[in-house]
Amino acid sequence: MRDTLDLQSVEAPFNTLRRLESHCPGPLEGSEASPRNPIPSEIEEILDHNLSEEKLTVKSVLALINSSGLFLVQDEKAERAVKIIRASNFRFADQLSSGERINLLNGLAGAASRLRSESLARSVRAVSRTYRDDSEAERSYGEEVIICLRSAGAFREFQAWKDFVGEWINELCFSVSAEVSGELRTSVEMICSIEPRLRTELGKGLAALASIR
Repeated sequence: MRDTLDLQSVEAPFNTLRRLESHCPGPLEGSEASPRNPIPSEIEEILDHNLSEEKLTVKSVLALINSSGLFLVQDEKAERAVKIIRASNFRFADQLSSGERINLLNGLAGAASRLRSESLARSVRAVSRTYRDDSEAERSYGEEVIICLRSAGAFREFQAWKDFVGEWINELCFSVSAEVSGELRTSVEMICSIEPRLRTELGKGLAALASIR
């Protein structure tokens, strides 16, 4: 976890997620949302076209991620994305490598957070689970914890946020292999140190990790 959050390393996963949007006002500064300009009509037309396709593609997802990061996007766009994500059986990135898939899920988690779309956040979790259970995929529990925390920003109420984080991370704790359980345990302990009230939700997961050791 120390390597993940190393601010001095340009290759640390935490730093790869730090983009222009991370410098905009957020909850810590008392802002409900980062300032964004209205979406230009031509970009909205492209987004609408991509979200009107029956089959979800990586291109469709990238359109939502990029537009929501730069402009004010209506909530209904997120709901349309959720509809076709579900229709795809949560598998729309089969052709991507594990690393590319993680980057895409990170972007989609950010979109869920910016749009405050709880249903999109839950869809991100379902997609993550689908590919985590894929025996041919390379698992990255540390990266999935980051995706979880980014997605959780969609929940305005603390209890709903805590439930979402707790359920997702506990699921990881009960599915992790012995080889990487120590790394995941370090991540969970750090999260509980940052927000002690999460310990009531993550106690079962920590106990499971301790039993693996």
